[in-house]
Amino acid sequence: MDYRELTIENFKDGAIIKRLESALSEVLANIADPYADNGAREIILKIKFKPDDERAGVEISVNCTTKLKENTILEQASLDQDKTGRVIAYETMRQTEIPFATSATVQ
Repeated sequence: MDYRELTIENFKDGAIIKRLESALSEVLANIADPYADNGAREIILKIKFKPDDERAGVEISVNCTTKLKENTILEQASLDQDKTGRVIAYETMRQTEIPFATSATVQ
């Protein structure tokens, strides 16, 4: 059996680095999501060491998690009634979303 000194890079054939890279990708995708809040995100790497009774060995557990921002979609709507009295909602359009009439369409 071969032995090598334990490092962050070689722990479980690079599992810690792979988990961190995966978490980074997840955080960056969440930042790029236009519906996600604009606050800070976190990557939490927790490494726990539990020695055996003789302190000759140690159990190592690694947990890598992310704290992302919610991607809640918010919109304002106006309520009205149609001709039959049924309640309907209209999405509130922002000034930049309202289509403008061009001279070709104006008569």
